[in-house]
Amino acid sequence: MNICRKMFFVSAVIWGMAGTARADNLQEMCDEIYRKNPPEVSISYNYGKLKFDNDKTSEELDDMYNEINPGENAKNIHGLTHLSPQEVTVVTTNSQMIGDGKLCFYPGKIEINIWYDPIIFIANSLKIGSCRFNVTLRHEQTHLDLGHHALYLFAKSLKGAVPNILSQVSPLVEDMKTADASKITQNMTESYQSLVKMYFEKFKNWQQKYNGMIDTPENYAYESKLCQAD
Repeated sequence: MNICRKMFFVSAVIWGMAGTARADNLQEMCDEIYRKNPPEVSISYNYGKLKFDNDKTSEELDDMYNEINPGENAKNIHGLTHLSPQEVTVVTTNSQMIGDGKLCFYPGKIEINIWYDPIIFIANSLKIGSCRFNVTLRHEQTHLDLGHHALYLFAKSLKGAVPNILSQVSPLVEDMKTADASKITQNMTESYQSLVKMYFEKFKNWQQKYNGMIDTPENYAYESKLCQAD
């Protein structure tokens, strides 16, 4: 499952005089500024625009499934739900002058956006409107519903992890003459992106857990009996 990761870099500079200070106190001063000005953190999620695909053969769906799930060798798949979870982290940095020609850079705003680009595939061998088509479609729509629940739980969990994420990235003291605000923002973004990615891996595990609730031999056997006359 390909996960698209993008980064946007925004830098806002807030100028303020904090007086002169010795070099060994500058980081402490910067840390204190950061503690007094915690970043605004927003987490948003959406389920995306659902698409349907009824053009692929069962063999093509087999190949898609096996590519997404290395090591498996599924055969005769008639339905497949591809949620394609994606996320992007946007960081805005602020800076404040401390000491003599030194700047303290810290995150002013962190936006984490997560979403799906969902597609439900139904094999073209199933006649639209037939019992087997409808049962397969309902099965895949259940996967979609379970994916929605997993996305909600992930957003909730990520919100609870914000204090831990923030504690792992420190503000930076840079020389005013040589500081590259764009580069500093990029580095901070990459740091936060890496931390969010760790939680994103947990999210993928949740997806597998919820999908497994209906992908069982017992459920497949039950669904196969629904269309015995079809």
